[in-house]
Amino acid sequence: MSSFPSRAILTIDLAALQNNYETLQKIVSPAECAAVVKANAYGLGLLEVVNALVAAGCKTFFVASLDEAVSLREAKINQTIYVFDGVLPAAPPYFIEYNIRPVLNSIEQIHYWMQFLQSRNIQGYPASIHIDTGMNRLGLEKKDLIALEDNNNLKKITPSLIMSHLACADDVDNPMNGVQLEKFQAVTSYFPDVEKSLANSAGLFLGQKYHFDLVRAGISLYGGNVQPHLQNKMSRVVKLESQIIQIRECPKGGTVGYGATQTLKRDSQLATLAIGYADGYFRALSARSKKQGAYVVIHGQRFPIVGRISMDLITVDITDCHDQSISVGDFAQLIGPDISIDELAHWADTIGYEVLTDLGARHKLVYKNKL
Repeated sequence: MSSFPSRAILTIDLAALQNNYETLQKIVSPAECAAVVKANAYGLGLLEVVNALVAAGCKTFFVASLDEAVSLREAKINQTIYVFDGVLPAAPPYFIEYNIRPVLNSIEQIHYWMQFLQSRNIQGYPASIHIDTGMNRLGLEKKDLIALEDNNNLKKITPSLIMSHLACADDVDNPMNGVQLEKFQAVTSYFPDVEKSLANSAGLFLGQKYHFDLVRAGISLYGGNVQPHLQNKMSRVVKLESQIIQIRECPKGGTVGYGATQTLKRDSQLATLAIGYADGYFRALSARSKKQGAYVVIHGQRFPIVGRISMDLITVDITDCHDQSISVGDFAQLIGPDISIDELAHWADTIGYEVLTDLGARHKLVYKNKL
């Protein structure tokens, strides 16, 4: 197939990804730093990201669903893989066939899992038990553990990992962090010889007492800032660029885009970029007469978006270009060295996680420093 010119390019710097992993592993040592690669590695390409992290020394991966785990096994990834969804109906045989570990999230999942293992006369198969310490989303409560212990069922599960999840780790002063830590510590007596995991990306920066045996790094691997009050320690992994496909003059009083939501206050020069909300560039980043939208960077200079973002296009005001050298075919940076995923998320009133996972499938993917 011919290689056509690309309207937008998403570049993933795998060396930056590896550097972030190595930085996080140093921070949490002697604990192990595992990688969360769910949702297609936060939208950046599951297999490419995992291969890079394996080369950087990562030994344990967490995915959301069984199909993600199976795809890694079929690609000859031999490291430990946990599935956050746990054991769903008809799924247990595939965990065994592909040597994948479930995260058991409820008493029902545990009973279902035990019944399957007993029916196949399988003993000692590793699985994680998820303890709820305050999220009230997934996980067993203390009463569930007591019931399992009373029925002598804890010994039948052979857990390889006990885990929980922090709700407010990105807020270092939130008392919820300490409450969840105490609740997690309170259940560790049930599993004295089993590895434990509490911290996510933000949690691993809360200090060593949150690290236990294993931390689960996610957004920080991909360059996200999990400490909003501090300068980001992570290297930037993602760059998103889009081509200018038209430059036009628009007089003072003209309106821009659907709904005519922005009226120009001066004679303006506008550049139209070949990217929109179908590419994961949020409509919430639009501008209107009384509200500033997002910015892009062209030739090292920031320019504001004007009008609404549409499905395939955005419009940028380049009137104040310093060097007057912007041309059709030039690329504008929407995420990259000059605009972080967290800055873009702030403009859209969302989080960096959503920015990454919604980037869309229409971009040309380029992997920099690929093995």
